[in-house]
Amino acid sequence: MVERARVVIGDAVLGNNHGVLSEYSRSLRENLLSRGTECEVLAFQQQDPGHFLRTLAAESAAHRNLLFFGNGFFYDLHVTAQNHYNQTSLFDALRVPVVARVDDAPYTTFMWPRLLQSPATALHVASQPVCDLGHLLFPRLTRWLAVPNFAVYPRSLMQEACDPDIDLFVPLSITSGHPIDQVVSLLQSVDEPLRRLGCYLIDTIRSHYGKVDMYLLLQSYMHDYPGAFTELQVLAVGQLMSAIDNALRIEWRQGFMARLGDINPAWQIVVTSPPPPSGAVPANIHYVGNRDVCDLWRFVARSRATLNIHPICARDIHERVINVTTAGRACITDPTLALEQVFTHGEDIVFIRSPEDLPRVSFEFAARDLDTIGVRAAGKAAGLFSVERYVVSVSAAVEQHFNLSLV
Repeated sequence: MVERARVVIGDAVLGNNHGVLSEYSRSLRENLLSRGTECEVLAFQQQDPGHFLRTLAAESAAHRNLLFFGNGFFYDLHVTAQNHYNQTSLFDALRVPVVARVDDAPYTTFMWPRLLQSPATALHVASQPVCDLGHLLFPRLTRWLAVPNFAVYPRSLMQEACDPDIDLFVPLSITSGHPIDQVVSLLQSVDEPLRRLGCYLIDTIRSHYGKVDMYLLLQSYMHDYPGAFTELQVLAVGQLMSAIDNALRIEWRQGFMARLGDINPAWQIVVTSPPPPSGAVPANIHYVGNRDVCDLWRFVARSRATLNIHPICARDIHERVINVTTAGRACITDPTLALEQVFTHGEDIVFIRSPEDLPRVSFEFAARDLDTIGVRAAGKAAGLFSVERYVVSVSAAVEQHFNLSLV
């Protein structure tokens, strides 16, 4: 007999930029509670990790139907230092079923070590591109469920939507990290197989940014250099790929940020980053510094269009696109294979393929055009990115693997 699960959602600290991951925890909890499923969100506090451990251990002992839902970067809670069980996963001890929501590519900074320590029995839930990469890079992990991500944009703000007073919202900043030239120089001091992989990735991605399929790229490398990933320490590979991903992402984003001053001067632009350290700032561009997720949503509501720039994985759809289109606002973004399959440029989205395209579209699309695009985008997003669809799909897989039900 299938038993209804009692769900504990682990809320992230690392990688929880602006508190966006916490919004996913909130949305999942609300949906599960509405279905009569017991659910709570348990936040990991770096200043008091013992509270998280004690609470989860007590829940595990008291409820045989406990299911741990790891949200985003967090789910393994790798136990290190501070105890005698270095390199031991928490779930080796607790033996609770784990559903892991993987919301970033497996090669990124936080994901690589977490997937490396993920329980083999865990059900990993991600978009199809992330699942493909997960299978390729972590063959030990065999349980992957491909489900589109869901929107968490607050419905209350959608109902309170007003006439926009901002033309373009830019929720981007130049993230910290090593510039690509420094990464290249570091490659001179590493082992030959690792240096070969680094140069291969940099040359290919840099010359075809936004068009590179990381799955096919890595698959091709493994074919050309069989055994390379087993010859190298896997953590070293992950650190290298993370450094390249971050450096190229910064380089690509800087190109777009540098063109903000060339945008139609009639457009009012809000940027959630500190103002540049030098140089005059045009009167129509307003830098408001880093903001939490609630402020981000309000800026989306006030803006006709929001700018998005994807990471280097060219097959996926960023959560920013999902939430902006759900909110009924136009999204201006570089395209990915997945986006081009469901959205159409000029109809329900605006694609920019290079930094030079950004000023051009600001003169090409009038305010009424962007408003119409936003309305069409909302209609399409509603059927693609609903939390209801997500929960039903995950529940079916949870029942299959753990004999528990979420709905």
